[in-house]
Amino acid sequence: ATMLLAMTALATTGTAVPASAQAQSVASGTVVARADGADMQRGDVVIRAVALADSILRIRIMRPDGMNEDASWAVDRKTRDARVPVTAAADGFATKALRLRFASDGRVIVEDLAGNVVSADAAPASFDGKAFTLKKAMPQGEHYFGMGDKTGGLDRRG
Repeated sequence: ATMLLAMTALATTGTAVPASAQAQSVASGTVVARADGADMQRGDVVIRAVALADSILRIRIMRPDGMNEDASWAVDRKTRDARVPVTAAADGFATKALRLRFASDGRVIVEDLAGNVVSADAAPASFDGKAFTLKKAMPQGEHYFGMGDKTGGLDRRG
């Protein structure tokens, strides 16, 4: 099965992340369940993960004061607006095909339902002024192509 993780990070201001009665603490972060995914805040980083389909997750990184634009060169509007219901967990959520977990240190881990890692952060996302850093774990022999609206060679392994 093909699985797509669409990741967007913006250092902008705008609409705040909505509050929810289903907030759970994960070490130094807080996970807030949504009908279509979950938000996790840890320090000055908020990660919103939503299920666009059972095998497609969109992960956005923002500051606590939110983001004001939902734009992407990589994901069209119809796809960005699609949603499927999820099963909430204290540390994330699951669809019929994937499970997303927020690790206690703020990393995002996506697994299939058999527990095989599809994508994992090597370190928590962080902001530095208007810039951000996102590091992914890359097993030897794996290659990653594209990664959204980036220019340059398609094989991001290097």
